Parts: sequence; structure tokens; C-alpha cells
Amino acid sequence: MKRGLLISFIVLIVAAMNAQPPGPPGRGRNNPKMEKRIESMRIAFITKELNLSPSESQAFWPVFNEMKEKERAIREEMKPDKPVEDLSEQEAGALLDQQVQLMDRETALRKEYTERFRKILPATKVLKLQHAEGEFRRQLVNEVKERRNRKERPGRK
Repeated sequence: MKRGLLISFIVLIVAAMNAQPPGPPGRGRNNPKMEKRIESMRIAFITKELNLSPSESQAFWPVFNEMKEKERAIREEMKPDKPVEDLSEQEAGALLDQQVQLMDRETALRKEYTERFRKILPATKVLKLQHAEGEFRRQLVNEVKERRNRKERPGRK
């Protein structure tokens, strides 16, 4: 009963987000409404794919969100300060070395959080999480492509 209520609540949130008028034009980056909408969609998708119980959900989401925030911070560090075309060979080499170190940190982070997830969820659900994250990204990319195509090809009357 509680699980059904939780899933219903998440579906209502996603539906409400879809009913909102579109925000200002942009690519979604630095657009708080779009980021919230995507996050709501991610929560609904992963909750459904993993079939999380209320107790699992309560323990899982804070840890998952913490991991995502740390990943986001690492990816921000990977962005160069200036365009690649403006980098000297020495600066480009140093940037590559830094990116390799950051990728190592990201891998260590994923390993750490996989172990933390195994304490919260069964191993099968942890594997499903990895699959669900990739599937969610693919669906999101496909949706963006479809929207672009619709904008490029106006509907027939």
C-alpha cells in the first residue's frame, strides 16, 4: 500500500512538471525548472526500474543524491578554463593529466558508492541501478532529439 502511494506521488509530481508551461528557451543547463523536471523524471524512472520499497527508497535516495552531487563537482573540475584552441601544448598536456586524475577520482567514487548501495539494496538492484542510469540517459537524449526534430519540421495543417 505504501509503495503504491509513493509511486503514485512520484507519478503525480512528474505529471505536474509536464503540465507546467515551458521555461525560457535554452539547452536546459542553468535552467532550474528544467533541472527539477529532469530530476523528477530520473527519480520516477529509477524508482520504477528498481522497484524500490518505501524503506529502500528512504535509505537509497539521500546516498544517490550525494553521489550525483560529487560526480557533478568532479565533472565541473574537468571543464577547461578556456577553449582548447587557445591552449598551448604544455597547457593541453597538463589539462589531460588533470583529466586522467579526475577520471580516476570518479571511478573511485563510483566504487565507493557501489559498496554503500550494496549495504542498502540487494546486489541485483544495484546492478539494475547501473542499467537504469544508462537507460534514463538514452531516453533523455532521444527525447531531446525528438523535440529538436519537431522544431525543425513544423507540423502540417
